[in-house]
Amino acid sequence: MLRIYNDLTKRLERFAPLAYPRVSFYVCGVTVYDYCHLGHARCYIVWDIVRRYLAYRGYQVVHVQNFTDIDDKIIRRAAELGEDPGSLAQRYEAEYFADMDRLNVGRADYYPRATEHIYEMIDFVEKLLEQKHAYLTSQGTVYFKVRSYPRYGQLSGRELADLSQRTRLEDPDPYKEDPADFALWKAAKEGEPAWNSPWGSGRPGWHLECSVMASKHLGETVDIHAGGRDLIFPHHENEIAQSESLTEQLFVKYWLHNGFVKVEAEKMAKSLGNFRTIRQLLEHYDPQQVRYFLLQTHYRQDCDFSDQSLDSAGNALDRLRRSLAEQAESLAPATDPIIQYRAALEQAFQAAMDDDFNTPRALAALWEARAHLRALPDQDRAAAGHIVERVRELGAVLGIDLGPLPRQTEQAIRAIAWLTEPLRQLASNFAIAKTAQEEPHELLDSLILRRQQAKKERNFALADEIRSELRKLGIALADRPGGQTSWELATDGVC
Repeated sequence: MLRIYNDLTKRLERFAPLAYPRVSFYVCGVTVYDYCHLGHARCYIVWDIVRRYLAYRGYQVVHVQNFTDIDDKIIRRAAELGEDPGSLAQRYEAEYFADMDRLNVGRADYYPRATEHIYEMIDFVEKLLEQKHAYLTSQGTVYFKVRSYPRYGQLSGRELADLSQRTRLEDPDPYKEDPADFALWKAAKEGEPAWNSPWGSGRPGWHLECSVMASKHLGETVDIHAGGRDLIFPHHENEIAQSESLTEQLFVKYWLHNGFVKVEAEKMAKSLGNFRTIRQLLEHYDPQQVRYFLLQTHYRQDCDFSDQSLDSAGNALDRLRRSLAEQAESLAPATDPIIQYRAALEQAFQAAMDDDFNTPRALAALWEARAHLRALPDQDRAAAGHIVERVRELGAVLGIDLGPLPRQTEQAIRAIAWLTEPLRQLASNFAIAKTAQEEPHELLDSLILRRQQAKKERNFALADEIRSELRKLGIALADRPGGQTSWELATDGVC
């Protein structure tokens, strides 16, 4: 039974979509005014995994993710660059797709843009005015009347009285009836994009956009609405208020929000200047490595970023791939123990993901399968490839490619099998504690990691010594950008 944490009710709930097996799934997309950073990567990888897992469980997901292509940030950035706001938005929309494609984020079914729904937004505002949930100021701005919606604050837990006092200080607009009221339609300013409306020239407010696009493409009530935790207030709170005031129906059944990516305990954000763009990261790191790193933390928790944590994730992913590659061709007819374990593996994986999409536990299930493969008795080893197949299939549910490795890499892994004892002795010489069960490529990984640490400590003599000793065994190291190291068998063999 799939259970998900609903931020509206603040508890785990059994997932029951409105019209099984259809699932309507709306994700708040980016405001396209700059390159995406690792925080965006985390958000859209998380919701990509939710979509993948729902499909794996047999649901028919209709996935909608918007683009905010008209906004204050876009207008300001376009003015700085001397560029048309529409052209700037289109350019960064293309960059978004380029980044997400590299991260193996699947495409949504629909990508509505705010500027494509202006007239639906005007209609939405007209109805709210008719119902007395909104009012027009003398300046041509239309505000939503927050006090007309009694349940305001249910998602964020904010008290309206406190909000009114705080907003009075932050946004002292004298034309508002209440400081907590928010703009549905903004009166035009000179030089800014604008559209004609019954209240004069202007443009929609940010909160209005998602309510209109979600209802148009998915209906008045949406099964799942997702986004970053920073959107809970005011964006999602305001979406609920305006949508439910208009339709008198539940707007969203399940609200899901992902945690932040943090750097030294601070949220990664453009405004703080501590972010890395996705394209900057991918100059040094494999996209799958970045994805694996993000999956190691549950989506609702904050994720601590460092180059070391990315290095560690890359090493872990490489170890898992190599272990699977060693057994991948063992495809003799599956024995009963192999068949039983395949089923147990899938059950463990599904139990993890059914528990609010717990990707750390799901990864742990794949690592347990690796340990099981290494411990197989001789009579079952010839059929081990059937377990490898299932591990790779489950990895794909997470968007992780677990193989097969390039043929040259698989051959190299097999070719160092006879070096187990020399590598174990070398690891011991460099004070690396290993057990007797370690595979040769894992011993090699530990030596490479020790060398990387030595270089970071500026102990270049030790780093050179490790490289030299491995070269004597016929293993050549190559340093890559970002501190990563690859290896291959030397073309001139063992010295």
